[in-house]
Amino acid sequence: MSISYQTNVVNEMLATIVNIQPKDSGSRGTETRETVVYRLADDMLSKLPDDYRQHEVRYVHRLKYSI
Repeated sequence: MSISYQTNVVNEMLATIVNIQPKDSGSRGTETRETVVYRLADDMLSKLPDDYRQHEVRYVHRLKYSI
Protein backbone atom coordinates (compact mmCIF):
# COMPACT_ATOMS: atom_id res chain seq x y z
CA MET A 1 0.00 0.00 0.00
CA SER A 2 1.22 3.47 -0.75
CA ILE A 3 1.69 6.12 1.89
CA SER A 4 -0.83 8.33 0.06
CA TYR A 5 -3.51 5.66 0.29
CA GLN A 6 -2.82 5.08 3.99
CA THR A 7 -2.87 8.82 4.68
CA ASN A 8 -6.21 9.18 2.92
CA VAL A 9 -7.72 6.28 4.87
CA VAL A 10 -6.59 7.74 8.20
CA ASN A 11 -7.83 11.22 7.28
CA GLU A 12 -11.24 9.82 6.33
CA MET A 13 -11.41 7.81 9.55
CA LEU A 14 -10.55 10.81 11.73
CA ALA A 15 -13.01 13.01 9.82
CA THR A 16 -15.71 10.41 10.48
CA ILE A 17 -14.88 10.31 14.18
CA VAL A 18 -15.10 14.09 14.39
CA ASN A 19 -18.35 14.19 12.40
CA ILE A 20 -20.16 11.69 14.60
CA GLN A 21 -19.43 13.62 17.77
CA PRO A 22 -22.24 15.73 19.23
CA LYS A 23 -22.16 19.26 17.89
CA ASP A 24 -23.37 21.05 21.04
CA SER A 25 -20.73 22.92 22.97
CA GLY A 26 -22.39 22.85 26.37
CA SER A 27 -20.03 22.78 29.30
CA ARG A 28 -21.51 19.84 31.17
CA GLY A 29 -18.08 18.56 32.14
CA THR A 30 -18.01 16.17 29.19
CA GLU A 31 -15.06 15.66 26.88
CA THR A 32 -14.64 17.98 23.93
CA ARG A 33 -14.82 16.58 20.41
CA GLU A 34 -11.08 16.98 20.05
CA THR A 35 -10.39 15.16 23.31
CA VAL A 36 -12.55 12.25 22.21
CA VAL A 37 -10.76 12.06 18.86
CA TYR A 38 -7.34 12.13 20.52
CA ARG A 39 -8.41 9.48 23.03
CA LEU A 40 -9.74 7.21 20.28
CA ALA A 41 -6.64 7.76 18.15
CA ASP A 42 -4.37 6.94 21.09
CA ASP A 43 -6.39 3.79 21.74
CA MET A 44 -6.02 2.73 18.10
CA LEU A 45 -2.29 3.43 18.15
CA SER A 46 -1.84 1.38 21.32
CA LYS A 47 -3.34 -1.63 19.53
CA LEU A 48 -0.94 -1.48 16.60
CA PRO A 49 2.04 -3.82 16.58
CA ASP A 50 5.54 -2.49 17.11
CA ASP A 51 7.33 -1.17 14.05
CA TYR A 52 8.42 -3.92 11.74
CA ARG A 53 10.44 -4.46 8.62
CA GLN A 54 7.87 -4.94 5.89
CA HIS A 55 10.03 -7.23 3.77
CA GLU A 56 10.62 -9.54 6.76
CA VAL A 57 6.93 -9.73 7.58
CA ARG A 58 6.07 -10.50 3.96
CA TYR A 59 8.69 -13.25 3.90
CA VAL A 60 7.42 -14.85 7.13
CA HIS A 61 3.78 -14.70 6.06
CA ARG A 62 4.58 -15.98 2.59
CA LEU A 63 6.21 -19.04 4.19
CA LYS A 64 3.36 -19.47 6.65
CA TYR A 65 0.61 -19.41 4.02
CA SER A 66 2.43 -21.33 1.30
CA ILE A 67 2.78 -24.46 3.44
